[in-house]
Amino acid sequence: MFKDKFIIRFFLFICSILILTSYFVSANQGDKCEGFLPPLVPPPPLPEGIKIEPDLGQEFTFTANLKGKNIPVRYSKYRATMIPRKGTIIFLCGGPGVPCTGARPQNIPKEYDVVTLDYLGIGRNARHNKPAYMAIESQGDIVAQVAKRLKEPNLLIFAQSFGTTVATVAGSLINTAANDTKETVLKGVVLEGVVGPDSGQSYSEGYSSTAKHAWSYLSPKQKKRFRIQYAKAVKGLSPEEKFNIDATIVMNMQSGTKATVEFLKHINSEQLRYAAQSDFYTNFINRPGVRDIFQAAGCQLHFKDSETGMKIFGGTVDLITMGSGADKICKCRTVANNFNPNTHQIKAPIVYINGGQDPATPLAGAKEHMEGQSHPNKVLISSPNGGHIDSSGLLKNCMPIFFEELNKGRFENLVSSATSMSNGRCESQTNLPGNGQQKAVQ
Repeated sequence: MFKDKFIIRFFLFICSILILTSYFVSANQGDKCEGFLPPLVPPPPLPEGIKIEPDLGQEFTFTANLKGKNIPVRYSKYRATMIPRKGTIIFLCGGPGVPCTGARPQNIPKEYDVVTLDYLGIGRNARHNKPAYMAIESQGDIVAQVAKRLKEPNLLIFAQSFGTTVATVAGSLINTAANDTKETVLKGVVLEGVVGPDSGQSYSEGYSSTAKHAWSYLSPKQKKRFRIQYAKAVKGLSPEEKFNIDATIVMNMQSGTKATVEFLKHINSEQLRYAAQSDFYTNFINRPGVRDIFQAAGCQLHFKDSETGMKIFGGTVDLITMGSGADKICKCRTVANNFNPNTHQIKAPIVYINGGQDPATPLAGAKEHMEGQSHPNKVLISSPNGGHIDSSGLLKNCMPIFFEELNKGRFENLVSSATSMSNGRCESQTNLPGNGQQKAVQ
């Protein structure tokens, strides 16, 4: 019961941050895809007679073999809600430390089944919390075993942030050759917010530069206004509540400099006080499994760079001590300390998505990851102003095209359109070659 309540409260907290960010950014956006997140406008009405019911997914348990031992692993499947059905997408979320299951991801086309699972040691697979099981190679092995069970001839993988490490391993293990034996065939991999090798800037160490740039764009009056609002918000709060506010601001920086500027310009004390009640500290930072999976990945949960960024804004909380314990100053340099993606060669075409202003997974890491992969079909989509996760904002209209072209084997179309797609200029899915009339699944 506690775990379910946490998932719901954490999901609502993340949604509130995205809503606030969308509101602030939309105020200065153009009429096309030039902002980070879409304006808050109601979706267009569905054609008459079409009704999409929410799909909470179906849960499966199978016996996986990991390091010579059989263990039960749970995963979820969300059916396609539009026809014709086009295949299956395995979704690997970021974090790490939060469950990937619970609802169908919203930025995946409805013509695809979606399969996802909580990483070993987390959520529905929390029982498998041995370091060897939680290591990236083990996580990728499990995903590959899930893929094999699906017997899906049109399989794609979509991974975000930490999930890109797991996808790299899985993509090196899944069959890509077409066959007549009903075996799973991997058609392509989409990596967003890529964790790459050590490229001079550590994983999750770009927050201070984002904060510095954003702060420099504010006028003295705007800086004063923010600090007044911040001071009002934190007055009388406990250290944990202050931590929740600072964590909210840090998470907003993931959208890049432009979105951070808009956030700082418009956020008020009441909204920050609301964020203070998020339980982010109590139920996420100190939640069992979070630090374990970071350590298994090659680093500990750390806030050193985030704290530097917050001090630029006038933050008062010791994020390092609060986040890790005074006796455990985190020493995370990079996930590549224990994981080198170049040793795992993805067998299918790869689309890389990485914002030029991504503070969590710097663009340099994506480029180095790409250079280390030997597959001839790979392309980088990167908006100069993009942040950590752009698939729900700037590149929202591009996502169906990425999946469609990979599924159909038309990779050359992605290469020729890479520049325009990096700027968010994508034709609608209904205009793609070969797309017929779509209908809702009854």
